[in-house]
Amino acid sequence: MTAKKYASKVKESFALPEVCVSIRNMLDNPQTDADDIAALISLDPSLCSKLLKLANSALFRFPSQISSISKAINIIGGEALYILVMSETAANAYQHFANEVVDLKRFWKQSVLCGIMAQNLCKTLRVRGSERFFLMGLLNNFAELVVAKQSPTIAKTCEAEISSAFPWQSQKKHLGFYYADCTAEILKNWQLPTQLYEPLHHIHDAQAAIDNKEIAVLYLAYRTSLKVTYPKELSRRNPIEGRVMDAYELLYEDLDGVMKQTEMEAREMLHLLNPGLF
Repeated sequence: MTAKKYASKVKESFALPEVCVSIRNMLDNPQTDADDIAALISLDPSLCSKLLKLANSALFRFPSQISSISKAINIIGGEALYILVMSETAANAYQHFANEVVDLKRFWKQSVLCGIMAQNLCKTLRVRGSERFFLMGLLNNFAELVVAKQSPTIAKTCEAEISSAFPWQSQKKHLGFYYADCTAEILKNWQLPTQLYEPLHHIHDAQAAIDNKEIAVLYLAYRTSLKVTYPKELSRRNPIEGRVMDAYELLYEDLDGVMKQTEMEAREMLHLLNPGLF
């Protein structure tokens, strides 16, 4: 099947929740204020709880306790709220497509590390809009679950080859496309903004990463998180091409420093998004 065909399976069985569309519309409307958004969020107790936990977490380091939804929205900002809502949607989608082929704990760890690493690398490379990069990093590998659900043998083969081939190489060989390509098609079907999915088509393209900082953020975030997720399998192979590092005058020690910060933040985010698994 093609990436679009796999993506269509998601559209058939898992619709984007209305709250995601509503919040996006409200954020794009200049007449909307925090109280309006708070009234919508208040209809979802689970989302309220996670929003308050996030606002009071070490990720924001606010000096006093936040107990109001509208204040929490003012603290974290509208875009961060949208990312939280989409992350909650991702958590539900991941659970919906969970299967025995994919180690869900490994999948979650790799996804969250990639998302936070992308967000942190935006500061390093001076790229604006770090919130959307968190979401792209978090979701980039979503199609692994989708493929595993529809074609378990192929997904197993791709995972088994990690010791001899990089994941994107196995995906291209056995599927003819990358998981990120399929994820981009899923997000497109959900009618998300183009800037939230188009860059995913280039996440494995070193030359595109050299030519475009936004692609570089995703390229480096994915491959750094991969090294942390598979330390044994990748101990003698570096998935990051040196020419990409040279293009931005980065040292591998620089990435290690950002990843250390990322791992600390990831522990809290993993517990927030999936407390039963971590």
